[in-house]
Amino acid sequence: MLFVDYSSAFNTIIPSLLTTKLEDLGLHTSLCDWISNFLTDRPHSVRVGNCASSTLTLSTGAPQGCVLSPLLYSLYTYDCTATSSSNIIVKFADDTVVMGLILHNDERAYLEEIKYLENWCQENNLLLNVSKTKELIVDCSKKQEWHYQPVRINGTTVERVDSFRYLGVHISQDLSWSRHTNSLAKKARQRLYHLRRLRDFRLPSKVLRNFYTCTIESILTGNITVRFGNSTKQDRQALQRVVRSAERITHTELPDLQTIYYKRCQTKARRIVKDPTHPNNRLFSLLRRDLRPDITVNTHPETSDITVNTHPETPDITVNTHPETSDITVNTHPETPDITVNTHAETSDITVNTHPETPDITVNTHPETSDITVNTHPETPDITVNTHPETSDITVNTHPETSDITVNTHPETSDIKVNTHPETSDITVNTHPETPDITVNTHPETPDITVNTHPETSDITRSDDHPSSPVREMLQLNSAVATHVYVWCCVLT
Repeated sequence: MLFVDYSSAFNTIIPSLLTTKLEDLGLHTSLCDWISNFLTDRPHSVRVGNCASSTLTLSTGAPQGCVLSPLLYSLYTYDCTATSSSNIIVKFADDTVVMGLILHNDERAYLEEIKYLENWCQENNLLLNVSKTKELIVDCSKKQEWHYQPVRINGTTVERVDSFRYLGVHISQDLSWSRHTNSLAKKARQRLYHLRRLRDFRLPSKVLRNFYTCTIESILTGNITVRFGNSTKQDRQALQRVVRSAERITHTELPDLQTIYYKRCQTKARRIVKDPTHPNNRLFSLLRRDLRPDITVNTHPETSDITVNTHPETPDITVNTHPETSDITVNTHPETPDITVNTHAETSDITVNTHPETPDITVNTHPETSDITVNTHPETPDITVNTHPETSDITVNTHPETSDITVNTHPETSDIKVNTHPETSDITVNTHPETPDITVNTHPETPDITVNTHPETSDITRSDDHPSSPVREMLQLNSAVATHVYVWCCVLT
């Protein structure tokens, strides 16, 4: 590779020659004349303090700092192309590189390309700066026994170097990124000094983070999609240490370089795939199914329905596509292995929770028996809730200590509360809004005493010798229903 340097490239453009090339490119004559008028007869003078030089009229070159100058120079040098298929000329404004492929120690095509470039520069009024022009040889052979001829331009030998900085990137002879990484790390560490000074001024963390993103992260992530994937582990760690130092200064969590690299690669790949005119669009195509890293396909004739996902980010998803058992999905994620979902049409109502901390929650969603919820928790197994629309008013408490309390929530007979405690079972309270004044005593020794607390008829006390009462019959009815209800526990989350 020959890195070419020109002496005052923009100042040596000849407007008449540029106009001819623009006409060859198909630009309109009036536009070519306007550009020629813009570049010719331009007065110049130099001022230092209060002193100014005489005016000099120039008709060559393009103004420095003008936004049109790089474009005009690129059009001026459009016909500087390689003459051999083994050579490539890469141009970015006035930064030019001649790349030649040398096979079997045959350098003739490469040396002839350089000689052609030297003649082209003389014809187009461009002067090569031999002292700043450098040659870099990348030898991919194992033995590296070839001896290459030195390049000579205008009788002067071009210096051969081990690395060269081109467009801000250090290209080394072994095509490694160590030199470029060291340069980035050094430059970024110098910016950390300014970040510490801002911290000493007690600026908010948000301001410090913005400063880091603009002045330090921009350095570390420059060309990251090209170099980071091919960098060594030591080079990546050297850059990541700068990020950790910035985190300690700003007291905030900053994105690591690996994450930034993945996101930018994905973004760039999507843009290339969506742009059919991109030169690298043809390089992107879907891999065959068996070559995709996240999908492992089983082609066994008996078990071909099993597909395993080995993607490092979602390895917990296993899909069974068997027509008879396709409803079974197993979650093997280490954090949530307790969730097993059954989607079978006939038994889809059964969901099992195997989590070691909450194994007591079992939910039955079957339309016919959805009212049965079972609580198997060792500490609260006495709570069973019946949500059946026909018998939802029956709630049974089987706790050994408080099992004597039975509550009836039926809308028609909700006023009857029965106490079955062996010691105080004789007390029955009627809370009906229309007859709250009636209190029945069912004690076996004094069942004949009935107290009426109604404000209008409170003076009437009646004795009922009948062995049974509506309250006792309701209690017996509710007990009979309760014994036939499938009693289990529901814990709503």
